[in-house]
Amino acid sequence: MTETAKEPPFSLENAMIKLAEMLKIVSEDSKAYYLKSLEKVDEKVLKDVDLSFASLSNLFQEFADQWFGSKSKGADAIQPSENLKDRIDIKLFESGKLDFEQMKKIMTRLNRIDDALMGLSRIEFYLKQYEDCCQDKKLDKPAGHARMFRISSIEIAKETLTTEGKRLGNQIERCNLYYQPAIKTRTLRVATISLAISSLSFFLAILVTLGII
Repeated sequence: MTETAKEPPFSLENAMIKLAEMLKIVSEDSKAYYLKSLEKVDEKVLKDVDLSFASLSNLFQEFADQWFGSKSKGADAIQPSENLKDRIDIKLFESGKLDFEQMKKIMTRLNRIDDALMGLSRIEFYLKQYEDCCQDKKLDKPAGHARMFRISSIEIAKETLTTEGKRLGNQIERCNLYYQPAIKTRTLRVATISLAISSLSFFLAILVTLGII
C-alpha cells in the first residue's frame, strides 16, 4: 500500500530560493554573451545556453507554486480562508482591533514582493540580451525560446506580483482610514485632558496666591 503523497510545505523562503536558483543559472549563462562584442560570441555557446530553458521552466513553476501556495497555506499565509470577514481590514472595522500577526505577514510579503520583482527584472534583462544576441546571429529557435519564456513567464509573474503588492497596500491603506480618525480623536481627548489639568493647576495657584486656600 503506497503512502499518500504529502503536500509540499509552502513558504516565501522556498519561493525565493527557487528564484535565486533561476537567477544563478541565467547569470552564469550570461558570461557567454553579456558585454561581449558580437564577433566574440560563439554560436555553439549560445546554443548550449538554450538548453538551460528546460531547467528554468521547472524552477519557475516551482517558484510560482511556492509563491501562490504560501499566500493561503503554511506559516506565511495571510488569508486563511476566502471569507471576507477574515481579511485584516474587515476584521479591524468589525472588531476595532488590528490583527498584528496578519499585519506582520502582509509587511513581510510586501518586502518579498520587492525582492522578487528585483530578481525577475534581472532575469528579464539577461534574457533580453540573450534574445537580441541570438537574433543578431540568426539563431531563431534559441531567440524564440528566450522570448517565449520572458513574455509568458517572467513578464506575467512581474505583473501578477505588482498587482498583488497594490492589493495588499490597499488593505493597509484601508486600515489607516480606520486609524487616522481614531488617532485624531484620541489625540484630541488627551489634549483636552491636559488642558483641563493645566487650567486647574493654574486656578489652584491663583487661589493659593490669594490666600483663599
